[in-house]
Amino acid sequence: MQRGDGGALTPQDLEAVGEFAAGVPALPLPELGEGVELGDFLVGDAPPFPIPSEDGQAVLLSVPLDGVTGTAASGETSALVEGAEALRLGIETSLVPVRLEGNVGGPGGLIADFADAFAGIDGILLGVALAVVLVILLIVYRSPILPFAVLLSAVFGLSAASLVVYQLAVNDVITLSGQSQGILFILVVGAATDYALLLVSRFKEALHDEPSSWVALKRAWLGSVEPIVASAATVILGLLCLLLAELRSTSGLGPVGALGIAGALLASLTFLPAVLLLFGRKAFWPFTPKLDHVHAEDVVGTKGIWGRVAGLVGKHPRRTWVLTLAALLVAAAFAPTFTASGATIEETFLDDTDAIVAQRVIGEHFPAGSANPVQIIVPEADAEAALVVVTADEGVESAFIGLVPPVPGAPAVPPTVVDGNVLIQATTIDAADTTGAQDTVQRLRDDLDAVSTEALVGGNAATNLDVLQASSRDLKVIVPTILVVIFLVLSVLLRS
Repeated sequence: MQRGDGGALTPQDLEAVGEFAAGVPALPLPELGEGVELGDFLVGDAPPFPIPSEDGQAVLLSVPLDGVTGTAASGETSALVEGAEALRLGIETSLVPVRLEGNVGGPGGLIADFADAFAGIDGILLGVALAVVLVILLIVYRSPILPFAVLLSAVFGLSAASLVVYQLAVNDVITLSGQSQGILFILVVGAATDYALLLVSRFKEALHDEPSSWVALKRAWLGSVEPIVASAATVILGLLCLLLAELRSTSGLGPVGALGIAGALLASLTFLPAVLLLFGRKAFWPFTPKLDHVHAEDVVGTKGIWGRVAGLVGKHPRRTWVLTLAALLVAAAFAPTFTASGATIEETFLDDTDAIVAQRVIGEHFPAGSANPVQIIVPEADAEAALVVVTADEGVESAFIGLVPPVPGAPAVPPTVVDGNVLIQATTIDAADTTGAQDTVQRLRDDLDAVSTEALVGGNAATNLDVLQASSRDLKVIVPTILVVIFLVLSVLLRS
C-alpha cells in the first residue's frame, strides 16, 4: 500500500493500514460458501502485520495461506483466488477512500490474474478458430454449403475427442490442463479442415468424370484415405513423443493432442463423406462441377496461379528443389539461436495486471523478492547453521526461521516443527521471476548440501528454475525423438 500522491505515509495512513490488516481474517469469501472467511485459510492465528518500507512511502502486508486448504479447488475457484479478490475489494472499500492505493501481488494475486485472463478463453478460442476457418473456406470454395459441412465435421471430431479426453482425465489416466484444452480446440479444427480440403478436392475432380455422386465419392475416398491416415498417424506419433517430457503440462499435451487428431481423422473419413454424398454436386453450388472430363492439369499454365506454379515445378524440378533446400538451410541455420530462458511476470501478460503493478511497487520500495520469498525446509537441528548460510548469500536480503516474520518488540515465536523439519524464509534482492533469483536458488541448494543433504529449497524462484531446467532437458530429448519417429514413418510410407 502507498499514498495516491506518492508521498510519505502519515501516522494516520499507518493507522488505517493497521485497521485494514486487523480485519483481513474476517474478509468474506462468498464464492466458497456462506460464512466462509479468509481467516479460515490463513497460517497462524494472528492477523497479518504491516511492514513499512525504509523510505516511508509504502507498506507491505504479507498474507500467508495454508498450502493445502488455501489452494484446494472448490468448484472452479479456490481460497487463493477468492482471497486475492477479497483483498482487492477490501482495499477498494477501506483504503481508497482515505487516499491510499493498494495492489495484491505474490502467488495469490498472480493466480487470480491468470484466472481472470483465462475465464471463458476456451469458448473464445473455439469461436475465433471456427470463424477464421469459415472465412478461409468461403474464399477457397466460394460456396455457402461446403464450409459449414467442413466446420460441422470439425466440431463432431472435437466432440468425440473431448468425450474420450474427459473420461481419461476424470479417471486420472492423463493430466489435463487449460493449455492442453486450448491447443486441442485449435488442433482439431485445423486438422479436420486440412483433411477435408484433400477429400473435397478429390471429390470435385471425380465429379468431372463420374455422373454418379456415389461413384465419385467412393473414388475420392479411396484416393484420399491413405495420405490422410498417413498424415494423421505421423502427427499422432509425434505428439505421443511428448510423453517423454518431465513437465507434466507438456507430457499431458501429448495424448490429448493425439486423441484430437484421431477425432478429426474419424470425422473427416465418416461424417464428412456422408454429408458430401447427401448434397452431391449441389454441395459446390453455385460453382457446380460439370461432367466435362476437364481437370486442373489440363489447363496448367493457362488458368490460375496454382496451375502456373505446377507448370513451373514440372519444367524445372531440379532448380526447384535446390532453391527450396537452400532456403530451408538458411532458415535452419538460426535454430541454435533458440533459447528457453523463461519469461518474467510482466512478459506473461499483454497488459499491466494488479499483480504486475504490485511487483513493480514492491521493487521500488522493498527488496524485489519480498512478495515471493524463497522457502527452505531443513531439519530442526540444522536450522541455525542453515540460516547462517542463507543470510550470507549475496543474493539474499534477509531471512528468518518460521512461518511469519518476527514482529519488532514482540516476544519471539518458536518455529513450527513438522516431521522434524522447520521452515526458513529468505527475501531475495532480485524478483522471483528473474535469472538473478534463480541463480540465488541454485547457490543456496549447492551451499546447503554442506549443512544438510535433506535441505530443500522451494518457492516461486525455485519453481521457475526447476521448470526452466526441465524445459531445457525436454527440448534436447523430445525434438530429436520426434524427428527420428517421423523419419521412420516417412520411410515406411514412401518405401524409401
